[in-house]
Amino acid sequence: MSIRNLRIFQPVERDWVAFTDVGYGTHRTENFTGDVTVTSPAGTKKIVLDAAFREWAFPAFWAEGEPKRLRPDAGAAVVDRSPGRRAALSKLRVRGNVSYVFHAAKAGPVSFKGRLVTIGKKPMPNAAFEVRPLGGGDAVTVAIPHGKAGGVFTVDVPAAGFYTLGADLGRHAFRLEASDVPVGIDVSKRPADVYASVGDVWFSVRGGEPFNAMVSGAGIGERVGAELFNPSGASMWREPSALWWRGWRGRGATEPGLWKLHLARPEDGRQEDCHVDVTGVAGVLFLSPDKHW
Repeated sequence: MSIRNLRIFQPVERDWVAFTDVGYGTHRTENFTGDVTVTSPAGTKKIVLDAAFREWAFPAFWAEGEPKRLRPDAGAAVVDRSPGRRAALSKLRVRGNVSYVFHAAKAGPVSFKGRLVTIGKKPMPNAAFEVRPLGGGDAVTVAIPHGKAGGVFTVDVPAAGFYTLGADLGRHAFRLEASDVPVGIDVSKRPADVYASVGDVWFSVRGGEPFNAMVSGAGIGERVGAELFNPSGASMWREPSALWWRGWRGRGATEPGLWKLHLARPEDGRQEDCHVDVTGVAGVLFLSPDKHW
């Protein structure tokens, strides 16, 4: 598709084009070319629809040839700096189809603290998590704590290993506040949906493998700020107000270790729902730098 000498007049400042999503396997946008002149309160600017523009407008983080989603336990080497003791977690509210992954070092009770976050007027009094081995198997059901104070809930696991902790909460969300085992948000199948939260998540890079880390707002006008730090603490990428998918491609000799993605209030626009995703590395966003793999 080629556009030549298109003129756009905008009464307010905003992106004149945006592309919200692209599924894995979709072809990269190559043929959107030409030039556009945009006039807004900030002035007039001419935009050339070249390769750099296409990368900005249509980032295609999941296109063919990009890093794939991996299992949440891919390459796992478990680190637990406070085994058996509950550690505070990033208090992100995960919305909708909620899925966590955790690792138990042995059979027996595993302890969590958290609470259901009710959104809207329709309650969910019987909300419950299903806990099952990551590789599949029988599920154990455990009630989800309600109320502003939340509560502690315990699951007895039959053996050491990786387990999923999941529930379809509809429009509601869950805030996991503490855990005595390594745990993270599962992004091995789809991005995480986060509701009105700021905080940090971490993911493990073994070193040298290509990966993508990205965020976006989740609705009309909804934005999120983000900043990515390597294991040495250096900022590698920053996005003050992501409306559509924005992110960073890790390529080449990427530093091995635990990378941190900080979610913040956007500098422009409103904060409500956002999406968070990572591909090319183990598909899990850890909630503590002291309990991970």
